[in-house]
Amino acid sequence: MNIPTAEEFLKEYNNHNHSKSESCSCRYRDIVALREFAKLHVKKALIKAGNVLNVDNDGDYVEYPTRDLIINSYPLENIK
Repeated sequence: MNIPTAEEFLKEYNNHNHSKSESCSCRYRDIVALREFAKLHVKKALIKAGNVLNVDNDGDYVEYPTRDLIINSYPLENIK
């Protein structure tokens, strides 16, 4: 799943939702769009964090991940 940049996301979001939001102010529409953009990144970050969990075939943790390992599993540089 490739996540668009903030600029790409806003352009795409506004193109698809313009007719629904014509009565809304631009500021409100941008806030709604940015929330959706944040949700994309949170979802991706949670998937990445889940991938660092070391679990065996029985679902038991082989090794508990460290806080740093989880935090660094999704670099902030991914948000553009």
